[in-house]
Amino acid sequence: MSAHRNAALACAARGWFVFQARFKPLKNGKWNKQGRWSGKKTNGLNWAMTKDPLEIQKLWTNFPDDPLGIPTGSVNGLFVLDVDTAADHKNDGFAALSALEEKYGPLPPTLMAQSPTGSVHYYFRLPPGMRIKNSASEIVIEGGTRALGIDVRGEGGMVIAPPSNHPRGGQYRWLNDLDVADAPSWLIEIVPKSEGVRQKRADVARPAKPCNPALEVMIDALEESDAGKGVSLLPEDNDVPSIERIKLACRAIPNRDLGWDDWNTQAMAIWHATCGSEEGLPILHAWSRKSTKYDAAETEDRWTTITKCPPTRFSGMAKLVALAKLADPYWERCNPRLKIWAALARLPFDKKYQFAFGSAARTELGDAGSDLFADWGGKGWEQCIDGPGHCGDNIYRLADEHDPTWWQLYRRMLDAGVRS
Repeated sequence: MSAHRNAALACAARGWFVFQARFKPLKNGKWNKQGRWSGKKTNGLNWAMTKDPLEIQKLWTNFPDDPLGIPTGSVNGLFVLDVDTAADHKNDGFAALSALEEKYGPLPPTLMAQSPTGSVHYYFRLPPGMRIKNSASEIVIEGGTRALGIDVRGEGGMVIAPPSNHPRGGQYRWLNDLDVADAPSWLIEIVPKSEGVRQKRADVARPAKPCNPALEVMIDALEESDAGKGVSLLPEDNDVPSIERIKLACRAIPNRDLGWDDWNTQAMAIWHATCGSEEGLPILHAWSRKSTKYDAAETEDRWTTITKCPPTRFSGMAKLVALAKLADPYWERCNPRLKIWAALARLPFDKKYQFAFGSAARTELGDAGSDLFADWGGKGWEQCIDGPGHCGDNIYRLADEHDPTWWQLYRRMLDAGVRS
């Protein structure tokens, strides 16, 4: 078995999508990194990325020496700092990194790789809901001084990973075998973001239309392929699911006033995952009520229509699992009370939003959320209403914008078994 295939399987075991890459020569003597396969002609995903071990075995059997590509951004829940060396590049990225660390503090230990030119890739977890932009020397150190030689690979980006070889000579190699660390809050604050990442605070009570960053590509791929292809063929993602697991996934998946097409696709996924059973319709109602557009009669009618013409070209549970993972990496261990507790702990009290947050807490927890609301500083619990559009997503989104480290607090609370 080739070293590249072993490395690809190891990445897939981490839960990462990978793809078979290649270097294409350019007229200027440089090399362009690209995927060997087009997603449009295969599974619908960028570069035909996959994390299915069977597909990986097949791909690298046919082309055993092809480089290993790892997509960055929300699809894998990570982003990468690419720090250039002065010897082989135009700018000294390590000098810029030293200036950043002197100002803000050192980067935490994390998974690191080195390219054949000596550039170092620092892998960091992507905070849920965050879309970090691909950029080159755009990070600002201070004033008009930019961090020249530091590139960022984020949403829609990719990196070549070890043990890939470069056609000019040399090999990518891992510098350590650490886990991917959470990025420090200062780094999250200064890396360039994609448009639409940060919403105005006034939008929290009625979120804007944009949905999960990777929703469209996931849905397109799953609808155009056989069950799970290019997304996951792992048993835990595709065996006959329990109703409780479906409920957990739908609890994690946001519905920020989605358009009809996206809402309908989710309805089909829930129908498919529940096999159209009578237990599935209440799950669709509960998920649809996260939106201010919720219409009970339309939801009932749509369920009836789907039952008459059920979806067959994709795996509903694989889709729910993929979207749940993107929204909340800890969705299978979800503790709604701890989650709201952690989010509010990182949000300063703001009187303008107290009823929006109180209504969200009441919808998620019932009257059991009153003490969290009061501890946060809210008053007037009786005015907080459990209704359409009121859900924890409103709190989590603003917490993401204000202090993405609240996810680390939530994870620590889960790991420590904090009693809710």
